[in-house]
Amino acid sequence: MMVTTSRGAHRPGPIRSLLTVLAICLACGTGPNPLAANPLASPTANRADALFSELQTIQPFSGAVMFGDHGVVRYARAFGMADREAGARMTIDTPIDGASLAKPVTAAAILLLAHEGAIDLDAPVTRYLATYPDPRATVRHLLAHSAGLPDYGRFQTLLDAGAPVATSDLLASLGAEWRANSPPGSRYAYCSLCYDVLGLIIEQVSGLSFETFIAGRLLRPTGAARAFVRPARFSDWAGVRTRGYRPAGQGWLPHDAFDNEGFHGGSNIYFATRDLFAWASAWAGGSPPLDRLRRPATARAETGDGLSGLTLGNWICADGRTRCFYTGQHQGFHNFAYWNSETRVAVVFISNSTLSAHLQPRLARALVAIAEGEQIDRPFAPAPPGAAAPIAGRYMFPELGVVTIDTEGGQASARLAGGARTPLLPADDGIFFAPGLHAYLSFPIAAAGEAQPIEWISPLRSESGRRID
Repeated sequence: MMVTTSRGAHRPGPIRSLLTVLAICLACGTGPNPLAANPLASPTANRADALFSELQTIQPFSGAVMFGDHGVVRYARAFGMADREAGARMTIDTPIDGASLAKPVTAAAILLLAHEGAIDLDAPVTRYLATYPDPRATVRHLLAHSAGLPDYGRFQTLLDAGAPVATSDLLASLGAEWRANSPPGSRYAYCSLCYDVLGLIIEQVSGLSFETFIAGRLLRPTGAARAFVRPARFSDWAGVRTRGYRPAGQGWLPHDAFDNEGFHGGSNIYFATRDLFAWASAWAGGSPPLDRLRRPATARAETGDGLSGLTLGNWICADGRTRCFYTGQHQGFHNFAYWNSETRVAVVFISNSTLSAHLQPRLARALVAIAEGEQIDRPFAPAPPGAAAPIAGRYMFPELGVVTIDTEGGQASARLAGGARTPLLPADDGIFFAPGLHAYLSFPIAAAGEAQPIEWISPLRSESGRRID
């Protein structure tokens, strides 16, 4: 994800090329949108149906899901509403705010230009973008979230002014004399604006708009032809716009994207489930545009304080770099993409119903297990009550090893042995999100006389550990 509260995009007019693959019809009933005479019915599909039936008893879910292997769809289903006011139902062809799932697209575009010799990752950003204010930063620093750019909160006055805001406006508001507080490359700090700047570099180097470049070189060739960059103004939107909501009692309240977002690269690419599945399947294998990028895209990013949990392609990958995922979260939107280059499995879902922090990694993990033919017990086990005791300390996990939690300067952070420090952001009662690791950590109440326990869950891993000092 990341926990993204971006505010921006640009030109009107989404890409409208017809996608000619993976055609599956959805019926339009009331309640969840069932597959009509489901041709995909199978024990695997039945397991997925049962999973979503269980999820609906815990929290109302609106969105869509698709998984399969070798580019073949094994399960597809949509639930709920895309726009409650307009009465528009969610389908697998409904575009939704992809939030930080834009980042792997932007990273792939940069790595493609580097592969072709048009960009040197270790060159200063100012070589490609003369207006960039810190001459110490390189393109690689931007990819690794280590350029030291501020988050969007720094620009709140500009963002609230009521006019479209572009990436160039954000950079200009920093001023020519601005410098990162710590030297670029010295530490990881999750950075959406870094990827917006990469979007500008793509435009400067290619001579094309960001949307035109990613559409022609990455999205159309991989089958994600209808993904598009959102228009900055909602008034320029063509057709129904998917809106974000959060459950409130027996109803729903708006929890939507922001108007006037004219920046893109770190966010603001809209995906339908079908397009996101095509994109993830292309990473799983068999796509010429991505086959040559898979190795550099899965190389771990490095910062001055250790290896990042993220790769240069902005994925989170398991050991062996064959199983990777990423998420995107913004307001009520939460989305997920996973691929496995060994089994050629791809799993994606999109949602606009503010999926809780407890359920986000559990839903993703359960869907991956089902798609890979694995078993998973109690996919939506209740979240344990959070500990009242201080959480700082060293924790031992059976597989992860030692994880250090500290609270320097009032900011909790987590660090794996040899890894970069990543902040722990409060995500829910007693639950923290580690953006550089894409993991959720909780600290259950310890039994009398026992060491403080810790729970770690991500789409690829679930482990329990205990404090060792």
